[in-house]
Amino acid sequence: MDVLDKMAEFTPIFPAHAVERCAVSFSFRPEVPEKPFQRILASAQQLFEAKGFKRGQGPTGFNINPATGQVTPIKGGPLVSPDGQSQIVLAPDAISINTSQYLRWSNLKAQTEAVLKTLEPDYSSLVDLFSVKLEYWDRFNWTGTWDDFDVGKLLSANQVVSAQARSAQREWHSHGGWFVYEDGFRRLVNVNVNVQGILRPGAGECPSVAIYTMMQDEAFGPSLELFERQPVLARLDVLHEELKAILEGILLPEVSHKIGLRKGRSH
Repeated sequence: MDVLDKMAEFTPIFPAHAVERCAVSFSFRPEVPEKPFQRILASAQQLFEAKGFKRGQGPTGFNINPATGQVTPIKGGPLVSPDGQSQIVLAPDAISINTSQYLRWSNLKAQTEAVLKTLEPDYSSLVDLFSVKLEYWDRFNWTGTWDDFDVGKLLSANQVVSAQARSAQREWHSHGGWFVYEDGFRRLVNVNVNVQGILRPGAGECPSVAIYTMMQDEAFGPSLELFERQPVLARLDVLHEELKAILEGILLPEVSHKIGLRKGRSH
């Protein structure tokens, strides 16, 4: 075997992409009152259980009385898909879809559209949409050990990830966040990189790099009307493309190409 074949490298956790999990969330202002929310929850449970979803354990959230500080669990639980890979979580002020079975953006978008068609009208008839959030958790595993670990074979020399953190020999964490202001809304951007050791069957501990990217558009200004004017799915398309650009900017070009971020390939 050639010496080059033995060189350690970074591999995405899946052959076609590196997405470990992802989430789409919508928040509303103010909260849906308790009785209408219980009706929404009961209707949603009936509709999704008919599609094979099961009710998970635990409350969907908590109500906090600002006067007394009393915390009351909200009845219900997450709705879990038949394969256990996706969850729909409802709260009086939010809808979220979480999945660890990412295929392509078109699949996640279709799943989100189906959930919105079922649930969003019940919310929007009572309260206003306040924010739209898209999150990705990507992971790359190093095939070698800490002795030959080289994060420079994954990350580019960029301004988003801390240069001092990148210079660490072993575990490190970098967090970056900022706002971008637009007409009627502001966009929160988060980029977190976490380098840690994970146990690999038969090989002991190996270095792993987890990259969290998030964008949230939230209403900003005297009126929600301008924010609500843009269709939700169109806004999600924008967030997806912007997050792709950020991830591509912090990865080496050859890594971006490998997981389908480069132009001309779907993701």
